[in-house]
Amino acid sequence: MVVQNITLSDIASLFIRQLKWLLIGLVVGALLLSMYTVLLVDDRYTSSVSLYVKNTTEDTKDGVATTNNLYAARMLTNSYVLILQDPETLQKMAKRMTVSASVLDIYNALKINTAEDTAIINVSATTNDAILSQAICQALCDVAPEMLSSIVGAGAVRTLGTVPAAVKTGPNALKNGLLGGVAGLLLAATVVFVIHLCDTTVKSKEELQRMTDLPILGEIPSLK
Repeated sequence: MVVQNITLSDIASLFIRQLKWLLIGLVVGALLLSMYTVLLVDDRYTSSVSLYVKNTTEDTKDGVATTNNLYAARMLTNSYVLILQDPETLQKMAKRMTVSASVLDIYNALKINTAEDTAIINVSATTNDAILSQAICQALCDVAPEMLSSIVGAGAVRTLGTVPAAVKTGPNALKNGLLGGVAGLLLAATVVFVIHLCDTTVKSKEELQRMTDLPILGEIPSLK
């Protein structure tokens, strides 16, 4: 059985010869995924707002926040995040909203986390509807004070500013197009390489000498 010994130089030469097909794979992959993103993937809209956690309803002394109260407020933020994600809070939000949304819709849309080493809670809502995203954030800001006060019994939260209108955050057609181009290029390269491996045709005297130790008595020239 004849075994092909393929070097990196052979692979590079192969890809250079088949550059046309690699470029076709690149372009087709980029176009397909870009068109899929633009035509079939729903737009995503995100609204975000921040809440400031206070340890008590009045966490200042002579108008200046004390170090102890600020530290205690930071300790409360993780507990507050869990309360804001609780189903009871989400149910109150659903009832408060003027836009129809289920508890599951709100849960899937919400992203709540704390800013490191601060008493700030960052809230964002991402959905396919800009109005719904803003409404979810607004509803959370509305119910948060009463929920946290009734459960924790201490502390308070304050909304930093107003809830802004949602902005479009996805999908990114350009990014997906680049990923599609890379995928198409890799697929084309794989197909070209596999076809080359399956092709046992000897294409030159040098290739024949490399594949076998048999002496070459003569060579028939190619007539074109």
